[in-house]
Amino acid sequence: MKQIFILCCVLLLACNKDDVAGTKFSDKATVIDTGEVAVDGCGWVILSEDSTIYHPNNLPDAFKQNNLEVQVDYYKTHDSFTCGWGAKFNVINITTIKPR
Repeated sequence: MKQIFILCCVLLLACNKDDVAGTKFSDKATVIDTGEVAVDGCGWVILSEDSTIYHPNNLPDAFKQNNLEVQVDYYKTHDSFTCGWGAKFNVINITTIKPR
């Protein structure tokens, strides 16, 4: 529960209204397991180097490892994912992901 609270705080501080959905991005990031959505977690998220948290809609099973550092290429969508106690994350489509 503490992790979810911290993730929510980081999300609120890291919002960037200049980002455009449909633009391809490439970031160093960390894969984080916040816990099952069914028990107020947010599932697997991507924490970018600039502390922005994204919900990937297509994270490959091979990369579902907590605290795995990755290089990820992705597109932002117009969708958002709400979970836990109201945490809201932008949804991304991963095009390429590899461990760092």
